[in-house]
Amino acid sequence: MKAQIITKAESLFFSTGFKATSLQDIADQLQIKPASLYYHFPGGKEEIYIEVLKNRLDKYREQVHSMREACPNLEGFLVLFARWYIEQPPMNMSLISQMDMPHLTPLGKKTVMQLVASSIFTPLRETLEQSSSELKNFEINRLVGIYISLLSGMSLAIKQGYTNPENLVEDFIEIMMRGILKPH
Repeated sequence: MKAQIITKAESLFFSTGFKATSLQDIADQLQIKPASLYYHFPGGKEEIYIEVLKNRLDKYREQVHSMREACPNLEGFLVLFARWYIEQPPMNMSLISQMDMPHLTPLGKKTVMQLVASSIFTPLRETLEQSSSELKNFEINRLVGIYISLLSGMSLAIKQGYTNPENLVEDFIEIMMRGILKPH
């Protein structure tokens, strides 16, 4: 039953957000009483939300680590990661931070940030750090943040039908790796 709760809650949280999703909404999807949710998640809606994020981000972490092992070349990894990232179900981290985080407890906020960091941010940072001798002198954390933000924007544009994904990743990586100016 816990897995069913997470599955139903995931679609609600990622489509309407934490604040707009009620325990009643989740219970209605499962055709149970809201009080039944507390049996599996005594912490209520926030505990369910964090479990939903943990479930998704654990899968992300596993995938990123296997991509790192499969592709030791930095540019190849960035292409592979970008293609994978834009194909994932929507999880707009900027919307989560703007819309959902203000409604979480301090512990909930800290937990969400740790989950995001360990699943996506840290593996990307470690990959860039391993290739730091090939990179210009950028602050790595800032570079990771820019990379993820741009991918999130691309992903959203593709999912909303604003752009065609064909060659988008290759163009993005080309710009990121070599810039937009022609060589002199």
